[in-house]
Amino acid sequence: RFFGPPLSRSEQLLLRTDPKAVEVRPLPPAPPGFGGAVGDLSLAAQLEPREVRLGEAATLTLTLAGEGNLQAVQPPPVAPAPGVEVLPPQQHGEEKMQGTEIHGSRTWSFVVIPGRTGRHELQVPPVSFFDPETGQYRTASVAPVELTTLPRAPQPGSGEPSLHGIRSASFAGSAGGAAGGLVTRWRDLLPWLFSLPWALALLVVLARRRTMPAATAGEEAADPSAEARLQQRLGEARTEARPRQAAAQIEEAWREFLAARWDIPCATHSARWSAMLEERGADPEAARELVQLVDDLHYLRYAPQLSSTDTLRGEALDRCRRLVRRLR
Repeated sequence: RFFGPPLSRSEQLLLRTDPKAVEVRPLPPAPPGFGGAVGDLSLAAQLEPREVRLGEAATLTLTLAGEGNLQAVQPPPVAPAPGVEVLPPQQHGEEKMQGTEIHGSRTWSFVVIPGRTGRHELQVPPVSFFDPETGQYRTASVAPVELTTLPRAPQPGSGEPSLHGIRSASFAGSAGGAAGGLVTRWRDLLPWLFSLPWALALLVVLARRRTMPAATAGEEAADPSAEARLQQRLGEARTEARPRQAAAQIEEAWREFLAARWDIPCATHSARWSAMLEERGADPEAARELVQLVDDLHYLRYAPQLSSTDTLRGEALDRCRRLVRRLR
């Protein structure tokens, strides 16, 4: 017993504290636009990037933070400027205790898509809240945010002379030189003029015999069509590790395809693709699905708060493959 456990017994106790009274006072009449925020709050706005090219987008991030209750706060209704589209926001919030005070924050990320070049001013409406320290309603506001839109970046090789122009100039120069040579040395070229037609005929026959089997067996492998180019660009987007760049490659691939196959200019806003495709005889349902696909790409390309983008990118590429067959 000396080395054994000490004698013990269990006993149930009931603990109780004195009740505490909480006085809840009603809020005074609220001003228009009040969403239920109570505390001491501040609003901040950030636009990234502030300068984009036509066809690209920016992200407007609004952060409401401070001491108080932010559970019932709704996102500020950012009004789109003329020629600018603002997509519904993605929201993120958190609360933490600091002593006896609650500090919270709400962050909203808006995708901003300009439809024309120039400077655009985005007005962010103020957020009304009740300050219990002063017993009055106050507003948290920010200055208007400016977005500059530049013209669309030129396509690679667009500034170079066309191959047709080069061939025409080369042919004109060679024809002029040949004419001068015939005038000055017609006697030397006269035997070649008689043998040239027979040589050309022989070359045509040999070329047909050599190219016909290759064309029937491997015509698809050497297909330079717009569809083959689109498939190649989509394959490059699948191997791109960065989701934003992959989304940009997918959209640019479709712009090139629509320009080559359906004669839709690359600078056309994606919202107009459906109507223009239907005017040209494309499948209306497929045209509308393509516009929805591009809208979904904006979240993949300009929403960094998304935790996983691999699934979204895979779904987008699968939808692309189905649409290629329907918009040939």
